[in-house]
Amino acid sequence: MIDRIDKLFWKSRQPNKKDGVTLSDIIRGLQYCVNQSKKIASVQYLTEFKEFLDADGKPYKQTVRVGENGAMDVPLICMLNHDALELDAMDVALDITIKNMALKTPEPVSGDSTKDVQNNEVEYLSRTAFMVDLNSANLEGGYTKLGLTLKFKSGSPPEAVSRVIEKLNGQVSAYLLPGIVNNKEDSV
Repeated sequence: MIDRIDKLFWKSRQPNKKDGVTLSDIIRGLQYCVNQSKKIASVQYLTEFKEFLDADGKPYKQTVRVGENGAMDVPLICMLNHDALELDAMDVALDITIKNMALKTPEPVSGDSTKDVQNNEVEYLSRTAFMVDLNSANLEGGYTKLGLTLKFKSGSPPEAVSRVIEKLNGQVSAYLLPGIVNNKEDSV
């Protein structure tokens, strides 16, 4: 059933100059933007792992001197802040003129019989399409004004990223550098 809805409502639609733009087209475009912002954050985490882990999955490390005769090998990925900006809220103000309204009924998807679609699904899949005018004459300059406010917040990394970093941090320990003799008793 979900597949049918997907095919009916999210199929790729080539804009027809005669039809114009529907309010649904605008809302789908805004929803796409929101979803893409989440995808950008996901790609950031994947990129970090590719940059800081070798082909075998071992982290690249930086040796850090501790005291006069000690050192620690710290995974570079543990030295980063893994928070990412994520979209928190989006306010949209759009001035449009509704030109026309039409009742949209689903078209049969290949493999479905028209009878099944009409008998079982039309009741809740039928919808009204609002044809809108984006070049309203009453707006200054003849162009539509779109007010858009995006609010971002710092988001926590995914649970898997946090667990990997926690495990790597737990493996960091100090050691004595070989060949360095110190008269003092240093504990590293």
